[in-house]
Amino acid sequence: MEPACDPAKPFDPPVLVAGVNSNANDWAARLAGDGLTLFVSSERDTPGVAQGCFSSTRTNLASTFAEPVILANVNLPGAGAGIQSEFPTVTADGKTMFLASNDGHSAHTDILSARRDSPITDFMTPFGVANINSPVQNDEAPFILPDGNTLYFGSDRSGDFEIYKASLNGTSFSPPDLVIELGTSAFESYPVTNSNHLRMFFASTRADGGARGSFDIWTATRESTTEQFSAPSNVSELNSVEVDLPTWLSEDGCTLLLSSSRVGGLGGLDIYQATRPL
Repeated sequence: MEPACDPAKPFDPPVLVAGVNSNANDWAARLAGDGLTLFVSSERDTPGVAQGCFSSTRTNLASTFAEPVILANVNLPGAGAGIQSEFPTVTADGKTMFLASNDGHSAHTDILSARRDSPITDFMTPFGVANINSPVQNDEAPFILPDGNTLYFGSDRSGDFEIYKASLNGTSFSPPDLVIELGTSAFESYPVTNSNHLRMFFASTRADGGARGSFDIWTATRESTTEQFSAPSNVSELNSVEVDLPTWLSEDGCTLLLSSSRVGGLGGLDIYQATRPL
């Protein structure tokens, strides 16, 4: 089979994903296993939801996504009072979702999980993920691998935001480990990889002395999952002078979804797609 892209070549310029962006913030887009369902976070005008999780579908891989619709049960009651539900990420079978949310009153974010019986039914009410969340710190931006056995996320439990990894051990996750080689004294979060987790994309403020508004996309690689990742490099062709965050990577590593507030979007953060050429 011919390769879908040349992994040594830089990505082509990111383009807006048609159909899913609004005049509000839209971010954290993640495709489901068949590529026909997109899960997103949005602040679009929806009664009772200040910031929530939505889904959008398309009929085939060449068609445009439909207008996103709010996910039933996933956005906890009282969202208008300050609840934030975001970063929905789903296993390949479509039955288990992870997301980040607060309760509208606490000062920190936890990682929750929601389940359903089949990909065509609604998710049930989310619940906290055992062993993952810290007592009073923020745990955010979960990214579940397709098989559901590995969860990456960002947390400030060490004092600043870093990337953590947890592995499924039977029916529950083991306590998370810090991915130490990706960290600095700046902000690191929003990890994205694919099923072999040999290439990691993430967001960091390290290029600008840790300034919170200066998120760039960075990447690191490794030869096997028993090794540490290489020293991260800036994915300069994807970054702008605004906020840029990776959100999903295709299995072949040729397509990356990202959120960006760059000039030319529709409003605040928008959802873009970048692909590598042959």
